[in-house]
Amino acid sequence: MPKINVALIKGTAADRKGNITFDDMFMSGDALSICQAVKANRGKVIVQVDRLVDTPSRPRNAIIPGCLVDAIVVAEPEARNEAYTALTGSFEIPYEEWNTWSERLDSVSVKP
Repeated sequence: MPKINVALIKGTAADRKGNITFDDMFMSGDALSICQAVKANRGKVIVQVDRLVDTPSRPRNAIIPGCLVDAIVVAEPEARNEAYTALTGSFEIPYEEWNTWSERLDSVSVKP
């Protein structure tokens, strides 16, 4: 049986200790299990993230702890379509537009 000795994982952010979060992703899948299997086989875990953050991740938010990560690659996030944003809930409404959003929601939710 082949042993898994390299993992390439996609996360959202990494803090200074290498903890990986999946904030803007709709699921983390088996990322933690994959990393654990690779480390059990003395392999390397490489994680691509959208950004580095200065604030340490809260332990319950860090899906992959830094002790399992060997390398972090920061890559600019690509433009995401509306389906992705809807699945993750990772959209922001500018403060200036808050008043108009209730009208927008009403016009969208009206049944013909």
